[in-house]
Order: sequence, then C-alpha cells, then structure tokens
Amino acid sequence: MSESDEDRLSICGDLVSVKRWEPFVVGLFQRHAKGDWIQVHNLCEEVGITLTGIRPELVVAWLDDPFGDEGYAVIIFYDDETKQSLAAHYNRARLLGISANGPADAGG
Repeated sequence: MSESDEDRLSICGDLVSVKRWEPFVVGLFQRHAKGDWIQVHNLCEEVGITLTGIRPELVVAWLDDPFGDEGYAVIIFYDDETKQSLAAHYNRARLLGISANGPADAGG
C-alpha cells in the first residue's frame, strides 16, 4: 500500500472519528438515503468541509446496523481506484439525538 493509499484511508477514518468533521456524518445521515453511494468530495462540499486531494473515485454510503440496533449504522467508504474499503460502526443515535422510539426529547 502506498503512502497516498494510506492517506486516503486515514481521511476516511478522520471523517467518522474526529469531532470537527461530524457535519460530514450528519450530512450523510440526514441528506442521503440509506444505501446510496455519494462521492466523498461532493458530500464535503454540501456540508461546508474543505479537504484537498479527495478524488472522485472515493465514495461513501451508510447502512442499518447488521444486527438491528436502530441506534447504530455502518458507514462504508470505497475507493474505486485502489479497490480498498473502510467500514465504521457509528452511534447514529448519539449524533442525531434519537432513540429507538424517536427523538430523544419526545416523551422521555
């Protein structure tokens, strides 16, 4: 794996783990349907994140938790140029303030 390949995966990891990049994940969950592939650089532009060097071949999608936990989702990055992928299990409920019964402030 080349250094630039490692950088691509590092950027993906940062986008789902660094607090200042949370608008990326919020935008993914709120603006795009489950299972839809979106170019990472387009989503960054949509939510006002400026990152350089993100190629159009890098895409992202989200899916429901594979074991039915409604508070979690799986985020998948795929780089069509290198054929590499990265997945993250994400606490969607914490980020969006929701519970399995709906918004956290709806009745308790």
